[in-house]
Amino acid sequence: MTPINCSYIYNIGQTIERLGAIKAENSFSEVAQPLLRAYGTLQEIRDQHVYALPLSKAQARNLLNVLDNLWEKYETHKDDQLGQDEVGQLFQARTNFETVLKAEWDKEAVFAVSVKRGFDSNALVWDGLRLFPAKLANLVPEAVTDFQAATRCIAFELPTAAAFHLCRGFEAVVRKLVEAKCGQLPDRPGEKTLGALFSKLDRLDLEPKLLASLRDLKDLHRNPSMHPEHTLESVDEAIALLNAMDAPISHMLRVISDSTQANEHIEG
Repeated sequence: MTPINCSYIYNIGQTIERLGAIKAENSFSEVAQPLLRAYGTLQEIRDQHVYALPLSKAQARNLLNVLDNLWEKYETHKDDQLGQDEVGQLFQARTNFETVLKAEWDKEAVFAVSVKRGFDSNALVWDGLRLFPAKLANLVPEAVTDFQAATRCIAFELPTAAAFHLCRGFEAVVRKLVEAKCGQLPDRPGEKTLGALFSKLDRLDLEPKLLASLRDLKDLHRNPSMHPEHTLESVDEAIALLNAMDAPISHMLRVISDSTQANEHIEG
């Protein structure tokens, strides 16, 4: 996935348009700057990989050859006027490139990420951890990938996928909570299922409200989200799940942090 600067296409058109203003009576020194800017723009189009544009890249190479020939001829005679034939070649190469580029760009699709409630789109796509407590990355690094994927799915309006990743991240935090209170879990799959983790949570000295909220998340959201037949109908449902996880995750992180510090003190 590559972000697109909206001014990119505009700048290409503006730069190439300046070539159309070049006349035979111009000296090379008068048009050197527009030629240089066009040269750099054409190289970017030729070398970029965001858009396919195979025909435009070929025409960009042709136009670059014309510019190379102009530069080679006039580099040591910058005060000489351009010849009519050379300006004609430049005009034709520019017209061919512009025509093909417009035709190919008409077939390209560029998508805009719409705003989701009050969330910043860039944060959802690139920095989803900003929506979670600051300690999350340090205390539960294994949850980072899923939570970042969840916010990206919200941005791109994939609510069921967002719920799936949110629940996976939630499960990672629950696992870390149990490990912080009980020590390293046995390396057996059956010991790390959410059902096994909740059996251990029920025996821990945790606040009843936290246990109740965790069980609600498990029964009402996590368990259904793991089944293929379950889908979320809208992004609003995914955002509601994200918001519902905020307080329980914050609470779990406080318990994890306190337990970790206590364990380190005992070991020290």
